Amino acid sequence: QGKRTPVMPYLNVPFYENQFNRPAKIKFMEACLRNGLAVYDVKPEITDTSISERVRRINAQRLTLLVTFGYNAFGSGNTFNSASGISVFYSARNVNARLSRMLSEDVYEQLINGTEQRGRGVSTLTDVGVLQSVNCTSTLIEPGFMTNFEEAKLMRDPDYQTEAAEETCRGVCVFLARNFVTRNEL
Repeated sequence: QGKRTPVMPYLNVPFYENQFNRPAKIKFMEACLRNGLAVYDVKPEITDTSISERVRRINAQRLTLLVTFGYNAFGSGNTFNSASGISVFYSARNVNARLSRMLSEDVYEQLINGTEQRGRGVSTLTDVGVLQSVNCTSTLIEPGFMTNFEEAKLMRDPDYQTEAAEETCRGVCVFLARNFVTRNEL
């Protein structure tokens, strides 16, 4: 089932991480295509795909860089708490750790400049296979905490999904020294 929010009041169901990740990923890929970037969907399935299989796929494709979306959590996951904010992660064990840090910083700057959400900064994660075991520059965006009620509501908000995707693509364009084409410029 994957990571999920505590039971949402009035709805009596949790929101699952993939209810944010999948739409944000699709919107991100659309933004990349609009900006002339080639994309590869490492996990087109709706069902869960193991990290080891995703790493195998990424490495077989010889990608330039990897951007992945997640949603953070804090505590037991059974109740809401006050942990909040946007984080961007990279692995110091990645073969391109320096470039991964630079990509993460560029993406983080664009996310923070384009949102009202609290910034938590760029940090390293260890033992996260999708960041450290891939043979390309990689970053993980977590634009909120599913254990924070206000940020949990954003998980299902199409406008927030679009905001996170567009700002992430803008950060990738900064990293690649490319001009960013907005949705309005089409």
